[in-house]
Amino acid sequence: MTCNLNFNSGFTSGICAAGACKASAVFLHDKIIPEHVIIKNLDGKIFNLKVFHENNNKFYVIKNSGEAQDITNGIKIFAEINLNDEHKINFEAGEGVGIITLPGLKIPVGEPAINQVLRTIII
Repeated sequence: MTCNLNFNSGFTSGICAAGACKASAVFLHDKIIPEHVIIKNLDGKIFNLKVFHENNNKFYVIKNSGEAQDITNGIKIFAEINLNDEHKINFEAGEGVGIITLPGLKIPVGEPAINQVLRTIII
């Protein structure tokens, strides 16, 4: 078994979002404020992410673009999980997340523009 931890290579906005979601879920389930979470992408890479507590069950991860510096480097990517009575997962667009407006993707029109790979990682 290989354990590939990526500490310095940077990570995508989606991995940041998944990390913030996981921190929120840990807080809701265990009533603790995590300082780090581990996220595994679909390629098997494992990311150890530092997470920050904003308030209540809202957390964020600071984006690290690694060697491929871009405009998103250093931004805060937030997530907050709220429980519903339907016991199903609904994705909602926060600030900076677009909405699907035309058909053609695996995600229906009207849904937040959160790609299927990221949705799978978060779930």
